[in-house]
Amino acid sequence: MDGIYGGPVYFARNRVGNLSRHSIKITSDSQNVAVYSNTWARPAGQNDAGSTAGQHNFYSPFGGTNSSWRVKNNAIIWRGASGDVVRWDCTMPGLDWDYNATYPSTGRNYTLGSGRGAYTGLAAAQTGLAPLMAHDVAGTSNPFAATITFGSDYTTEYTGSMEWTLDSGSDLVAAGVDLPGITDGFSGAAPDIGAVISGQWTVEPAGDKSLIPAWVMAQTLNTWGAIPASNTLNDLNP
Repeated sequence: MDGIYGGPVYFARNRVGNLSRHSIKITSDSQNVAVYSNTWARPAGQNDAGSTAGQHNFYSPFGGTNSSWRVKNNAIIWRGASGDVVRWDCTMPGLDWDYNATYPSTGRNYTLGSGRGAYTGLAAAQTGLAPLMAHDVAGTSNPFAATITFGSDYTTEYTGSMEWTLDSGSDLVAAGVDLPGITDGFSGAAPDIGAVISGQWTVEPAGDKSLIPAWVMAQTLNTWGAIPASNTLNDLNP
Protein backbone atom coordinates (compact mmCIF):
# COMPACT_ATOMS: atom_id res chain seq x y z
CA MET A 1 0.00 0.00 0.00
CA ASP A 2 1.53 3.30 -1.11
CA GLY A 3 1.08 6.66 0.56
CA ILE A 4 -2.44 7.83 1.43
CA TYR A 5 -2.58 11.44 2.54
CA GLY A 6 -5.56 12.58 4.58
CA GLY A 7 -8.07 9.85 3.73
CA PRO A 8 -10.40 8.38 4.63
CA VAL A 9 -9.77 5.21 2.65
CA TYR A 10 -11.83 2.07 3.26
CA PHE A 11 -10.78 -1.50 2.52
CA ALA A 12 -13.84 -3.58 3.38
CA ARG A 13 -15.67 -6.88 2.71
CA ASN A 14 -12.95 -8.38 0.48
CA ARG A 15 -12.17 -12.08 0.12
CA VAL A 16 -8.55 -12.59 -0.91
CA GLY A 17 -6.98 -16.03 -1.35
CA ASN A 18 -3.91 -17.81 -2.69
CA LEU A 19 -1.62 -14.82 -2.14
CA SER A 20 2.06 -14.84 -3.02
CA ARG A 21 3.34 -12.48 -0.36
CA HIS A 22 1.98 -10.23 2.39
CA SER A 23 -1.75 -9.76 2.91
CA ILE A 24 -1.10 -6.05 3.47
CA LYS A 25 2.27 -4.34 2.96
CA ILE A 26 2.65 -0.67 3.87
CA THR A 27 5.41 0.98 1.84
CA SER A 28 5.07 4.67 2.75
CA ASP A 29 3.26 7.09 5.06
CA SER A 30 -0.54 7.00 5.18
CA GLN A 31 -3.34 8.40 7.30
CA ASN A 32 -6.94 7.59 8.13
CA VAL A 33 -7.25 4.06 6.72
CA ALA A 34 -10.06 1.67 7.71
CA VAL A 35 -9.57 -2.07 7.16
CA TYR A 36 -12.94 -3.64 7.97
CA SER A 37 -14.47 -7.13 7.64
CA ASN A 38 -12.07 -8.76 5.19
CA THR A 39 -10.93 -12.37 4.84
CA TRP A 40 -7.39 -13.23 3.77
CA ALA A 41 -6.30 -16.84 3.28
CA ARG A 42 -2.68 -17.42 2.24
CA PRO A 43 -1.29 -20.83 1.25
CA ALA A 44 1.92 -22.37 2.50
CA GLY A 45 4.99 -22.63 0.30
CA GLN A 46 7.34 -20.21 -1.41
CA ASN A 47 6.55 -16.68 -2.46
CA ASP A 48 7.22 -15.14 -5.86
CA ALA A 49 10.85 -14.56 -4.86
CA GLY A 50 11.33 -18.29 -4.33
CA SER A 51 11.57 -17.95 -0.54
CA THR A 52 9.72 -19.66 2.30
CA ALA A 53 11.27 -17.47 5.02
CA GLY A 54 10.21 -14.13 6.48
CA GLN A 55 6.78 -14.02 4.87
CA HIS A 56 5.23 -11.68 7.40
CA ASN A 57 1.48 -11.51 6.90
CA PHE A 58 0.82 -7.83 7.67
CA TYR A 59 4.11 -6.10 6.96
CA SER A 60 5.71 -2.66 6.90
CA PRO A 61 9.49 -2.68 6.41
CA PHE A 62 10.01 1.07 6.53
CA GLY A 63 10.35 3.47 9.45
CA GLY A 64 7.75 6.06 8.52
CA THR A 65 4.49 7.06 10.20
CA ASN A 66 1.03 5.62 9.57
CA SER A 67 -1.60 7.33 11.67
CA SER A 68 -5.24 6.67 12.53
CA TRP A 69 -5.55 3.15 11.14
CA ARG A 70 -8.67 1.17 12.16
CA VAL A 71 -8.39 -2.60 11.74
CA LYS A 72 -11.48 -4.54 12.83
CA ASN A 73 -13.49 -7.70 12.09
CA ASN A 74 -10.84 -9.24 9.81
CA ALA A 75 -10.07 -12.95 9.40
CA ILE A 76 -6.31 -13.17 8.75
CA ILE A 77 -5.16 -16.69 7.83
CA TRP A 78 -1.55 -17.62 6.96
CA ARG A 79 -0.86 -21.34 6.48
CA GLY A 80 2.90 -20.97 5.98
CA ALA A 81 5.55 -22.22 8.40
CA SER A 82 7.36 -18.93 9.06
CA GLY A 83 6.89 -15.19 9.32
CA ASP A 84 5.17 -12.89 11.79
CA VAL A 85 1.42 -12.44 11.98
CA VAL A 86 1.94 -8.67 12.06
CA ARG A 87 5.25 -6.86 11.66
CA TRP A 88 4.74 -3.14 11.34
CA ASP A 89 8.14 -1.49 11.85
CA CYS A 90 6.70 1.98 11.23
CA THR A 91 5.14 4.08 13.98
CA MET A 92 1.33 3.70 14.20
CA PRO A 93 -0.12 6.57 16.28
CA GLY A 94 -3.87 6.38 16.78
CA LEU A 95 -4.04 2.70 15.83
CA ASP A 96 -7.38 1.00 16.63
CA TRP A 97 -6.93 -2.77 16.24
CA ASP A 98 -9.59 -5.05 17.71
CA TYR A 99 -12.11 -7.83 16.99
CA ASN A 100 -9.82 -9.60 14.50
CA ALA A 101 -9.05 -13.31 14.17
CA THR A 102 -5.52 -14.43 13.31
CA TYR A 103 -4.02 -17.78 12.39
CA PRO A 104 -1.61 -18.96 13.58
CA SER A 105 -2.11 -17.41 17.00
CA THR A 106 0.79 -19.14 18.77
CA GLY A 107 4.52 -19.20 18.10
CA ARG A 108 4.48 -16.12 15.85
CA ASN A 109 5.17 -12.47 16.59
CA TYR A 110 2.80 -9.52 16.70
CA THR A 111 4.44 -6.08 16.26
CA LEU A 112 1.83 -3.34 15.97
CA GLY A 113 4.16 -0.42 15.35
CA SER A 114 7.62 0.73 16.33
CA GLY A 115 7.95 1.36 20.06
CA ARG A 116 5.17 -1.02 21.09
CA GLY A 117 7.36 -4.12 21.30
CA ALA A 118 7.06 -7.58 19.74
CA TYR A 119 5.02 -10.30 21.42
CA THR A 120 5.01 -14.00 20.62
CA GLY A 121 1.50 -15.42 20.44
CA LEU A 122 -1.91 -13.80 20.64
CA ALA A 123 -2.29 -14.10 24.42
CA ALA A 124 1.01 -12.32 25.08
CA ALA A 125 0.18 -9.64 22.51
CA GLN A 126 -3.21 -8.96 24.09
CA THR A 127 -1.53 -8.48 27.48
CA GLY A 128 1.39 -6.41 26.23
CA LEU A 129 -0.57 -4.25 23.79
CA ALA A 130 -3.72 -3.64 25.85
CA PRO A 131 -6.20 -2.12 25.20
CA LEU A 132 -5.44 -3.03 21.57
CA MET A 133 -6.57 -6.53 20.51
CA ALA A 134 -8.76 -6.89 23.61
CA HIS A 135 -11.49 -8.80 21.72
CA ASP A 136 -9.31 -10.61 19.18
CA VAL A 137 -9.82 -14.36 18.85
CA ALA A 138 -7.58 -17.23 17.79
CA GLY A 139 -8.39 -18.29 14.26
CA THR A 140 -7.97 -21.68 12.60
CA SER A 141 -6.52 -22.69 9.24
CA ASN A 142 -10.04 -23.41 7.94
CA PRO A 143 -12.87 -21.70 9.83
CA PHE A 144 -15.20 -22.14 6.83
CA ALA A 145 -18.19 -24.40 6.36
CA ALA A 146 -16.50 -25.90 3.30
CA THR A 147 -12.84 -26.89 3.32
CA ILE A 148 -10.67 -24.43 1.39
CA THR A 149 -7.78 -26.32 -0.21
CA PHE A 150 -4.89 -24.53 -1.87
CA GLY A 151 -1.98 -26.06 -3.78
CA SER A 152 1.52 -26.49 -2.39
CA ASP A 153 2.10 -22.77 -3.01
CA TYR A 154 0.51 -19.79 -4.76
CA THR A 155 1.52 -20.96 -8.25
CA THR A 156 -1.26 -23.57 -8.23
CA GLU A 157 -4.44 -21.90 -9.44
CA TYR A 158 -7.28 -21.97 -6.94
CA THR A 159 -10.56 -22.76 -8.68
CA GLY A 160 -12.71 -23.62 -5.66
CA SER A 161 -15.52 -21.70 -4.02
CA MET A 162 -14.97 -18.15 -2.82
CA GLU A 163 -18.17 -18.08 -0.78
CA TRP A 164 -16.20 -18.74 2.44
CA THR A 165 -19.18 -18.86 4.79
CA LEU A 166 -18.04 -19.59 8.34
CA ASP A 167 -18.68 -22.94 9.93
CA SER A 168 -21.48 -22.64 12.47
CA GLY A 169 -19.15 -23.81 15.23
CA SER A 170 -16.33 -21.41 14.41
CA ASP A 171 -15.14 -19.01 17.11
CA LEU A 172 -15.35 -16.26 14.47
CA VAL A 173 -19.17 -16.45 14.43
CA ALA A 174 -20.73 -13.43 16.20
CA ALA A 175 -17.27 -12.40 17.45
CA GLY A 176 -17.04 -9.06 15.63
CA VAL A 177 -18.30 -5.57 16.38
CA ASP A 178 -21.03 -3.60 14.61
CA LEU A 179 -19.53 -1.24 12.03
CA PRO A 180 -22.24 1.06 10.59
CA GLY A 181 -22.42 0.81 6.82
CA ILE A 182 -20.30 -2.36 6.79
CA THR A 183 -22.08 -4.93 8.98
CA ASP A 184 -25.65 -3.59 8.65
CA GLY A 185 -28.26 -6.35 8.65
CA PHE A 186 -26.17 -8.93 10.50
CA SER A 187 -27.97 -11.71 12.35
CA GLY A 188 -27.11 -12.99 15.81
CA ALA A 189 -25.69 -11.27 18.87
CA ALA A 190 -22.90 -9.56 16.88
CA PRO A 191 -21.49 -9.58 13.34
CA ASP A 192 -19.26 -12.43 12.23
CA ILE A 193 -15.56 -11.81 11.75
CA GLY A 194 -14.54 -11.83 8.08
CA ALA A 195 -16.02 -10.78 4.77
CA VAL A 196 -19.05 -13.09 4.79
CA ILE A 197 -21.47 -12.00 7.51
CA SER A 198 -24.55 -13.97 8.59
CA GLY A 199 -27.75 -12.11 7.74
CA GLN A 200 -26.30 -10.28 4.76
CA TRP A 201 -26.68 -11.45 1.17
CA THR A 202 -23.34 -12.46 -0.27
CA VAL A 203 -21.70 -10.50 -3.06
CA GLU A 204 -20.69 -12.77 -5.94
CA PRO A 205 -16.88 -12.97 -6.28
CA ALA A 206 -15.20 -11.86 -9.48
CA GLY A 207 -15.42 -14.34 -12.34
CA ASP A 208 -17.98 -15.56 -14.86
CA LYS A 209 -21.01 -13.31 -14.28
CA SER A 210 -23.18 -15.37 -16.67
CA LEU A 211 -23.89 -17.72 -13.75
CA ILE A 212 -25.28 -15.02 -11.45
CA PRO A 213 -29.06 -15.42 -11.02
CA ALA A 214 -31.16 -12.54 -12.34
CA TRP A 215 -32.53 -11.78 -8.87
CA VAL A 216 -28.99 -11.16 -7.58
CA MET A 217 -28.33 -8.63 -10.32
CA ALA A 218 -31.67 -6.99 -9.59
CA GLN A 219 -30.84 -6.88 -5.87
CA THR A 220 -27.50 -5.26 -6.68
CA LEU A 221 -29.14 -2.55 -8.79
CA ASN A 222 -31.91 -1.98 -6.25
CA THR A 223 -29.45 -1.71 -3.38
CA TRP A 224 -27.27 0.84 -5.11
CA GLY A 225 -30.28 2.71 -6.42
CA ALA A 226 -31.64 3.08 -2.91
CA ILE A 227 -28.57 4.83 -1.50
CA PRO A 228 -29.41 8.46 -0.69
CA ALA A 229 -27.33 11.12 -2.40
CA SER A 230 -26.26 12.36 1.02
CA ASN A 231 -24.49 9.09 1.87
CA THR A 232 -20.72 9.02 2.19
CA LEU A 233 -18.45 6.04 1.66
CA ASN A 234 -18.66 5.34 5.38
CA ASP A 235 -22.43 4.89 5.11
CA LEU A 236 -22.67 2.65 2.06
CA ASN A 237 -24.34 -0.70 2.33
CA PRO A 238 -21.64 -3.29 1.51
